[in-house]
Amino acid sequence: MDDPSLQGSDLSPSVPGAKDISHRDLFRVFAKIGLLGFGGVTPWLRRFLVEEEAWLSDREFAELFGFASTLPGANTVSVAVMLGDRNRGLTGAIAALSGLVVMPLMILAAVASLYDRFAALPDVKNAIGGAAAATAGLVIGNACKTTINMKPGELAKTFVLISVIAVGGATATVPEIHRQVVDTLHWMDNATFANILAVSQIAPGPNVMIIGMIGWQVAGPTGLTVSMLAILAPSCTLAFFAGRAMLRYSTLHIVAAARQALAPIAVGLILASGFILARAADRNALTLAITAGMTIFIIRTRANPLFGLLMGAFLGFVGGRIGVFA
Repeated sequence: MDDPSLQGSDLSPSVPGAKDISHRDLFRVFAKIGLLGFGGVTPWLRRFLVEEEAWLSDREFAELFGFASTLPGANTVSVAVMLGDRNRGLTGAIAALSGLVVMPLMILAAVASLYDRFAALPDVKNAIGGAAAATAGLVIGNACKTTINMKPGELAKTFVLISVIAVGGATATVPEIHRQVVDTLHWMDNATFANILAVSQIAPGPNVMIIGMIGWQVAGPTGLTVSMLAILAPSCTLAFFAGRAMLRYSTLHIVAAARQALAPIAVGLILASGFILARAADRNALTLAITAGMTIFIIRTRANPLFGLLMGAFLGFVGGRIGVFA
């Protein structure tokens, strides 16, 4: 017999993330997250789930994101699956996942066809550089906001973790992907792979979209569909059942202790991602200033981060025009 506690529509409000959210709202909110997530969706997850919709507290978000980060696959995708399941069961997980990836995949296909034509233009390249620097500030700022209500011991764990994981993060899989598709399988050359990676970062959606771009390059729309199913199906299935298992055994002391430990891990992962983005994007004083300004903007205001990203792109464009960018 199924455990009633695992039926998404019957979850008690005491279960983190269970607030009688409709299928439509799950799709709507995760669609917004996916469409705004240029260079990755992690900072937008917190923005919408904690601040805009109040579906999760900072603590609940950190625990859920931390748990998702222990699973294979894209942690943001796992968050969508688990939160959707907690509220509407399997169909809720499908609604949240669809909102997160479907529209970004369609946009990614369109961007791919335009990238080769326009990406080499200096103004476009500089605008993208400014937006990338702002994205780093967006990630760091959201991580800092999450730490505001954390205890000193948790903060210490967070910054210790940064020293360990800042060398990896989501981008750590890129060398292995490169080895497989360029060196082992010979599906493309180095230049093509670099272009695909760039397109996947400037298009909205989770960072896992690079897999879809590789599939598109190799076999067109069919390749995109097959590759995304191959990368998402196993990890989403695992997230679905792992999330239910966590709820089933949530009253056990060891599970509760593990959930508390995952919060600083999640913050450390987000901060590490921000530092990795900053290291890649900040090539001069202007981009450093953009990243720092965006970080302060996120911490001190509740304004839409899209304004900061657009300002970063504008400053990058102007910087290129006046010769700040080399």
